[in-house]
This record gives sequence, C-alpha cells and structure tokens, in this order.
Amino acid sequence: MSTNSLAYTLLDPPGPPFFPIVLTIDVRDVARATVHALTSPPTSEVGRKRLLLVPQVASWKDVAEYIAEKRPELKDRVSVAIRTDSVPAPPKGPVDNTRAIEVLKLGSVNDWHTTFLDAVDSIIEAEKNFAKQGKTFH
Repeated sequence: MSTNSLAYTLLDPPGPPFFPIVLTIDVRDVARATVHALTSPPTSEVGRKRLLLVPQVASWKDVAEYIAEKRPELKDRVSVAIRTDSVPAPPKGPVDNTRAIEVLKLGSVNDWHTTFLDAVDSIIEAEKNFAKQGKTFH
C-alpha cells in the first residue's frame, strides 16, 4: 500500500489539499525498464545508454475528473480539496520516452490515466478484501 498511499488519500473526501502538479511514472514501467536494461544491446550497437523515463504531467483535478468519469461510483469519495481546486492545470511539457522505449524494447509505457485508474482499482479491491475479514484501512 505504500506506493498507493497518495492515490488512497485522493479517495478521502475530507482529505488535505494536494500539491497542484502530479508527475507520474508507473512503477511497473520502471521495473520493466530495469529488467530490460540488464539485457539491452551494448552501447556499441545503440549508442549512449543513459536513459530516463520521463514522468507525465497532470493536475490532481485532472486525475479526479478522470476517476469520476471512469469510476462514477467513486465520484463522491474523491477529496473535496481536489474537486474544488482552482489551481490552473500545470503546463504540459514535452514528454518523450521514445529512446528509452526503443533501446530497452519496452513497446510502450503507461500513461497517467492507466497508472491512477489501476492504483484506484487496486485500492478498492484491497478494501473489499479487508471488509471480508471485518477490517478497514482507517
């Protein structure tokens, strides 16, 4: 749950305000890139291999709206601080993971939509499992 604690706070209606910018890179992609790096072609074949997976930029309000759209049953659980946030969305910078994806033969990396939706889904699943045992996260 430690990696999902921020996403769990997102589902806390009276939760605290969030820093307005969200930089996300899916831990599953980082793990896959690390494993692929161990067997990637030598520098002599692909050139310099100082590779970065660049986080994608979103706002918490973007994340909240996306969750409400894709999981409408959770809309009322989204933090009030996020739902009423008037902070403008952060500027969208150039995100290009092409070189890392090609050199490490990753195919693709997850966008923030997938990352957060999967995190929320895993939290809901964990809540259900805890509830079966008569426990809660609180």
